[in-house]
Amino acid sequence: MIIGKYIEEKMYKGTQLSFKNGTDIKDMSIIADNILSTLAIHKMYRWIMLNQYHVIFRDSGQILVEEDQIFNLKVFVVSTNISILANKDYYILKPVRRF
Repeated sequence: MIIGKYIEEKMYKGTQLSFKNGTDIKDMSIIADNILSTLAIHKMYRWIMLNQYHVIFRDSGQILVEEDQIFNLKVFVVSTNISILANKDYYILKPVRRF
């Protein structure tokens, strides 16, 4: 799994702890590098790993809230290598506008 750096719109309050120093981390520790604070879905996953371990994103019909966090916890468990790309922005998170 690769966790890319993201920038935030003013109204969005996501976590940036893992990206503060701007240094890429090739093999992260779930605890020491505080990646449990990055449970949102905006990551890059190796498709072969998801298939091998039958990790499936359940839609909201099966899980009422926080489907992305449950999915990522499962991925953390089966991943043998988790990396952070922190030297440039990969995502721009914008608040959802409700009409």
